[in-house]
Amino acid sequence: LVLRSPFHKSVSKTLLLLAFRGRKSGKKYCFPVGYIQKGKNDLIVLTPKKRSWWKNVCYDAPVTVYVQGQKRQGRAEVVHDDHEVIAQGITAFLRHNPKAAPMYQVELNVSGEPTPETLNRVVPHWTVVRIHLL
Repeated sequence: LVLRSPFHKSVSKTLLLLAFRGRKSGKKYCFPVGYIQKGKNDLIVLTPKKRSWWKNVCYDAPVTVYVQGQKRQGRAEVVHDDHEVIAQGITAFLRHNPKAAPMYQVELNVSGEPTPETLNRVVPHWTVVRIHLL
């Protein structure tokens, strides 16, 4: 994949490769996900709740990420039931990429912030995965 190659710069500011093992099967998984960086060693990933991959990284699960051309180890923390944290995650994503608002089915106000009404509507359908890089 491009994210592991020297040509990663064109996409690695918004995408990373996330690798982990299934919690029951032990099977290896690796796929691209959108992210934003929060601080030096923290990454935030949003995923729809209906996707089930995030259940494999609950409870401080070890993960490997390929981010900005580097292979890094980390620990994942899943937040699927905290309305405020998920709303903050969606808001942070949209501040970085307001053009993604239709993907999240969120309307932005004139200041470019998500409207409270649409956040309240969409938050129950999203999950935040925090990755702390070691």
